[in-house]
Amino acid sequence: AFTAQPGQFVMARCGEETLLRRPLSIHQLADGSKLAFLFNVVGKGTHWLAQCQVDDNIDLLGPLGNGYSIKASSHKLLLLAGGIGIAPLCFLAQQALNQGCSVRLLLGASTATQIYPRHLLPPETELITTTEDGTAGEKGMITDLLPDF
Repeated sequence: AFTAQPGQFVMARCGEETLLRRPLSIHQLADGSKLAFLFNVVGKGTHWLAQCQVDDNIDLLGPLGNGYSIKASSHKLLLLAGGIGIAPLCFLAQQALNQGCSVRLLLGASTATQIYPRHLLPPETELITTTEDGTAGEKGMITDLLPDF
């Protein structure tokens, strides 16, 4: 079984043509051994990764970093993410729900098409969204909502 904590990341080798590994937050851990990553395609390395298929083997170093921990006495978790920053928080939300916490996620993006799909979140997660252009949720930055919480 793979031992990873929410908030940790791996360094992925992206094919033979790229020299440097790419840091990727662990987005989900399924069946204790399968990792999922969420990333934007911005260059050769992430383009190579985007071509990989489910169950392809990728050379990874990790998990790295300290990760997040949730105190056993916690009952409510408020998460805040903008854009691709949602990647490690899905894993954290699932762990919190497994521990019996309620989870509220404040999620921002520049426009509606960049909002993380609701159906990919754990169903028990309460989702509140903002977009900079107002096409989904409240108009503005996700941090604008913080005083309400």
